Amino acid sequence: MVNRKVEVFLPYLSTNNNEFWEKFLPLALKIFIAAVLVIFFLQFWVVNRLTTMGGKIAEIKASKLKLQVENKVLENAIASKSALLELSEKAKGFGFEKINTPEYIK
Repeated sequence: MVNRKVEVFLPYLSTNNNEFWEKFLPLALKIFIAAVLVIFFLQFWVVNRLTTMGGKIAEIKASKLKLQVENKVLENAIASKSALLELSEKAKGFGFEKINTPEYIK
């Protein structure tokens, strides 16, 4: 009884059925070759995209470094100007004034 059920559900898997295998194998081979080609071209495309993105990432890193250096220079310039401004404000608060006519000692 069990053998009969297997034969009903899997009639084409018996080795005596050459007609099925003669039709199935060429089709399976074509599908396999098509799948391999699709995977090959997909891999080629992905590698190409990654290479292109790698160049763009290198460009972005270089511009990031350049901007970081420029920001440091600007921060230092702002700090130096604000420090002088702060010192002159403190000096005015202590009563110091700008000298219009300097006096020289001989």
